[in-house]
Amino acid sequence: MLRSIRHITPAQKVVANDVEKSGISIKQNIDLLNMQAGGRENLDFLDVDYRNYVQSKRRMVLKKEDSRAVIEYFHKMQLKYPSYFYSIQLDDDDLIMNIFWADARSMVDYGHFGDVICFDTTYRINMLDRPFTPFIGVNHHKQTVIFAAALLYDEL
Repeated sequence: MLRSIRHITPAQKVVANDVEKSGISIKQNIDLLNMQAGGRENLDFLDVDYRNYVQSKRRMVLKKEDSRAVIEYFHKMQLKYPSYFYSIQLDDDDLIMNIFWADARSMVDYGHFGDVICFDTTYRINMLDRPFTPFIGVNHHKQTVIFAAALLYDEL
């Protein structure tokens, strides 16, 4: 099956999310979808596509305790350094979707050298595989300067 025509339908994604919460294995879930569709040949995706979808959902979820810890950390930083800026976007369940932050030095550097900004969402090293996005530029000595940073739920 060509990769360009493989897709998981929204209904199948809902089933995947519900089954994931219930603790049923990915293989059992694929078997269930095969049975519902009347056979493997009637599904528009491969097993690996389904596994990738479920695993990407697992990596993107931050637990509420993690959310609280991140918010507390940024709040402490803002109390310690009043010009420290952060913005956190939460979803309907109060889970972190996107985080943006910049310190005073970065903002001053942006004021001086922010004519051109580069950001790269392909840099992924964190354990949740969320895009880490540095906003960078170059100073008058041709040195890299970080203006801000973000962790994104999705780079789209």
